[in-house]
Amino acid sequence: QVEEAQEHWRSLEENFKSTRPAIRIVAAHRPVVSMVNRSRTASEPQVEERLHKMLVAAAADSPVLYMHGHDHAMQLWKDSEAQLTYIGNGAGGMGLHQFLPQSHARARGAEFKWGSNGAYGFAIHELGADALNTYFVTGDAGRVL
Repeated sequence: QVEEAQEHWRSLEENFKSTRPAIRIVAAHRPVVSMVNRSRTASEPQVEERLHKMLVAAAADSPVLYMHGHDHAMQLWKDSEAQLTYIGNGAGGMGLHQFLPQSHARARGAEFKWGSNGAYGFAIHELGADALNTYFVTGDAGRVL
C-alpha cells in the first residue's frame, strides 16, 4: 500500500508540473482545511500538509479550486497568499458536524469565509468562459444559501 500511495503522490505532482490550465479543479474526498469539529486519523495532518504545499505550488501558475466532501457541512475557504480556493460540501446526509470556534478560522494560509452546518444540501457549480460560480442549496426547500 505504501508503494501504491507513493505512486499516487508522484502522479499528482507530475500532473501539476506538466500542465498549465486556465483553472485547475481538484475533486477529492477529504479536506485540506476545515472548520468542523470531528476526530482526525493519525495520518490526516501529514496528508493535508503535503497536499496543501502541492496546491499552493500549482496555484503559482493558475488558479486552483479544491473541492471536497467528507465533513458534514458546507464550507468556503480562500488562501490569502495563493490563487487557491477550497469548497467543502459533505452535507448530503448523516449527522451534521458542529463548527470549531472562530479562533480556528485560519489554517495553512487559508481563511474561512463562509459555512453552514444547519441544513442538508448540495452544491451547484457553473463554469463559464470567465468565471466559476458555486451555489450551496438546501436539500429540503431548494433554497440557495
